[in-house]
Amino acid sequence: MWQDLDFHLIHFLYYPFNYPYVWLPVVFWLGAIAGSFLNVCISRMPKGRSILWPKSHCHNCYQPIRGKDNIPIVSFLTLLGRCRRCGLRFSAGYFGVELFMATAFAGLWLYDVAWNVRAIGSSGERLYMQARGSDLACVWLYHAVLLFVLTGAALMDWADGPVPQRFLAPALATGIVGATLGPWPWPGPLPPRYVNPADLTWRDLPQGMQLLPPWRPLPSWLPGESPELGLVTSLLGAVVALAALYAANGLFQLTIRSMPVSLSAIHCGTAIGIYFGWQATVIHLLFAGVLLGLFFPLRGRIGRRPGRRLPVVASLCFAAGLVFLAWPWILWVEATFRRYL
Repeated sequence: MWQDLDFHLIHFLYYPFNYPYVWLPVVFWLGAIAGSFLNVCISRMPKGRSILWPKSHCHNCYQPIRGKDNIPIVSFLTLLGRCRRCGLRFSAGYFGVELFMATAFAGLWLYDVAWNVRAIGSSGERLYMQARGSDLACVWLYHAVLLFVLTGAALMDWADGPVPQRFLAPALATGIVGATLGPWPWPGPLPPRYVNPADLTWRDLPQGMQLLPPWRPLPSWLPGESPELGLVTSLLGAVVALAALYAANGLFQLTIRSMPVSLSAIHCGTAIGIYFGWQATVIHLLFAGVLLGLFFPLRGRIGRRPGRRLPVVASLCFAAGLVFLAWPWILWVEATFRRYL
């Protein structure tokens, strides 16, 4: 028994991310911290205020909130959502955002690392290799940045506020850098030379951090696992998103003489395109169009300030989450269609 314990301890010291469930409380707490910071961004950035100064304070007595009263999730529960000094009740939305981000970060960790739902590091039923825990942790971090930005953008848009470009900038930068450093099919392997990628379905292709390669087979000047491939894949996704959103603006301007797709929505769609690549971006835009038709009537009933402005950014963010979570089933649908049609 003690020998097994020593083995696992030494193995954990060398390969800590091969024990993903050990890190689940840490990831949950990181999500809570991210949610606390996201509350600051949501309340200040649309108004053009600094997120660094002044420190968090009560809006009634204007006294700064002490460190022990600013612990994510815990402080709200211990103080029953009130200011320690004047007793002002804080909005439950602050607690909701912290709890949601903590749960979402932990769920993303299970999805990407512990359960590896997308089978990253393998190729469908043809298992060539399995990605290391440290590689999957990098994939999680890459997706966590997008999750943070899209959650904040959706909440800002739902509250009828502008989504500042400086808030979306981290997702744009991280998407480009991550795609360059982790091109398809990293951390998975390339198909063997005797396998023609053009004959494989999306489901049979190696699953990597990037969802799909831009086309098949890859040309000799754009080999797999090359930074150029990652950059081209992300840029094609961004171009498709830009073209579709600008086309939607032009169509609305010709028909109802209105431009509902704001610059923030275009930047948000571009960031999602960078992460998804052009194939998943097309599916994402179709999902977003359906959600937009559902959100517009609901927004007037449960939104803070009912109005006629289309919640395009919120629709794009929700649709991105749906496509990402449903990606294994989307691959199954594509493989079924190619088999029988």
